[in-house]
Amino acid sequence: MKRQKPVSTSKILQAVSEMALDLHRQGAIGKVTWQEYQDLCFKPTYGGKELQTLRQRYQLTPARLAAILNVSPATVRSSSRRVD
Repeated sequence: MKRQKPVSTSKILQAVSEMALDLHRQGAIGKVTWQEYQDLCFKPTYGGKELQTLRQRYQLTPARLAAILNVSPATVRSSSRRVD
């Protein structure tokens, strides 16, 4: 399973990620739940095309998507204009 770059050096997030992976390997949680934990612990990288797709698929304003991604609305707007 490919790991993404950690959001921070937080020992708590690393422990949660490792625990979720162990639970998944043991069959205690499914792949979707495991992926949700990974999404919380690791920071994904999105390009302009991915941001546009997310906004359209979930009918999000730039401000709402920015809040979800924990970035400024200006970042979402400028990134959305630069389609990869």
